[in-house]
Amino acid sequence: MSGRRDEKLNSAQVRQMLQRSAGLCEFENCAQPLFFDLVSGRVCNDGQYAHIIPSSDDGPRGGGETIEYIASIENRMHLCHKHHEIVDNQEGEYPAHLLRQMKRKHEDHVAAFRMMMKKTPIMPIVFSADVKGRRTTIDCGAVYKAIRDDVRPLQKELPYEIRIESSAEYGSARYWEDAQKRVRNKVDRLLDDFHVAGEGHVEYGVFPLAPMPLIMLFGWLGGDKLPMRVYQLLRDDSAWSWHRDRPVNRFSSQLLRTGASGCKRIAISFSLSFETGQGALENEDESVPVYVLRAGRQGVDCIAHREDLNQFRDVYYSLMDDIQKQHGSDVEVYIYPSLPVSAAFEMGRRYMPGVFPKFHIMENMGDGKWVEACEVGK
Repeated sequence: MSGRRDEKLNSAQVRQMLQRSAGLCEFENCAQPLFFDLVSGRVCNDGQYAHIIPSSDDGPRGGGETIEYIASIENRMHLCHKHHEIVDNQEGEYPAHLLRQMKRKHEDHVAAFRMMMKKTPIMPIVFSADVKGRRTTIDCGAVYKAIRDDVRPLQKELPYEIRIESSAEYGSARYWEDAQKRVRNKVDRLLDDFHVAGEGHVEYGVFPLAPMPLIMLFGWLGGDKLPMRVYQLLRDDSAWSWHRDRPVNRFSSQLLRTGASGCKRIAISFSLSFETGQGALENEDESVPVYVLRAGRQGVDCIAHREDLNQFRDVYYSLMDDIQKQHGSDVEVYIYPSLPVSAAFEMGRRYMPGVFPKFHIMENMGDGKWVEACEVGK
């Protein structure tokens, strides 16, 4: 990357290069500080403003570019001495397009980090419980990646863990009573920790993997008191990072059964992951009105984009408004959920006390059997 044309960057270009590189080597997976020796601990200057296309046609990757481009900082990489020699001596392995890709990736990461510094840090909450007796685990590496992909700084390296365990038989009345008590105790402790940390200094990122009733309960107890954002486990990728390139899903609601006039019990099937409408119809007396809220594209990954969650919330609010207009505010609603975890959390978090009726959350125990698990509201 040497040559016969003007080699020097002016002072403004040097400042731009430093801003873009953050003083770190731009070679992929290096990021060595260029002004500090990690071994000796001394200040140094190991940085070199290397050409991608050389100023001489005879140099590595030479030819084919204008003098203006060659003189610009778009044609320079901030490299350590070691990697400057490597890319010039092994030009066949490091063509111009690969070096540009390295430069762009590094500088995009630096720009994202600068944006992060301006935002409220995320404290990840890992909320978990066994599902139908099966142990659940959450990959912390995937949690941290999801927060980075959201361009947010981490509050702490270790997540705030909320694990709900009970010695009672899963699905029994004793299990749900014990689990609800444990969720409430954990939320009380979380609220105490939040007030100690100080409002405005942290936002909680919720990564839930537990039975739907417990996730809804957690959302209700903490959602209106704490700044929270929820993440969704995407089964296709085994990742918690939101997709940004998938088409947005659509949701709709309808009345499945009119029921008896004046009935104060209402059932809603939330058929997002799979269909639960028939279960609600069979489990409820014929006098009970039954509604269904469906995803346009059903499946475990029906909510993969944050906008999917926004669309779901809008239809959820609209359905609750319709039920209040049709049946009054003194009814009680029985929820039959087949939901992604993010939707379950949002249902609890967005519950409006004094406006929404009391929720009874049902749990599917298999073979068409549903049991009442917990209550939300009033």
